[in-house]
Amino acid sequence: MHTRHLTEYDVRKYEDDIAQCYIDNLQIMDNQCTVDFTNRDEMYDYLFSLLECPESAVKGIFDDEEQYLFGLIIYDGIRLTDNGNAAQLHLATSKDLWGKDFHFVYEDELKDTMFDTLYCMIPAYCRPVVSLVKKLGFKKTGYIPKALPYISLKGEEKMYDELIYSWLKEK
Repeated sequence: MHTRHLTEYDVRKYEDDIAQCYIDNLQIMDNQCTVDFTNRDEMYDYLFSLLECPESAVKGIFDDEEQYLFGLIIYDGIRLTDNGNAAQLHLATSKDLWGKDFHFVYEDELKDTMFDTLYCMIPAYCRPVVSLVKKLGFKKTGYIPKALPYISLKGEEKMYDELIYSWLKEK
């Protein structure tokens, strides 16, 4: 497996794989998010806006032959300065990799990243994602109470805390 930056061509070529990453990770978007990844035009608009924005970068996680795209790594809110670089990190991994030791792809990405600081915001009920970022060396640095609406296991819309995790590159 390897990662590389996505192009508009890639988004169209791997549209089914990308849509599946988001369908497999419904918690990525809160209950009131307006982007529907089952609607390809909305998916294209969302991803193309990230590809075109100078404050964002999108990488794909591919098998070695690039027959499948197994995940997305999105760097958003990129800030570059002479004394440090930072970005918000978003991850979407296909269910095909769940339960496997796939975090090595993310570890390799962190080893090679240009960023000194990465941070991510995770719904509190999303325990598998919290476990992943902890395994990658992220530390909980804060939270926003009752910030995100999600449907609870009882089928009710409920506000959940948004956890903030940060990672600092080792010097």
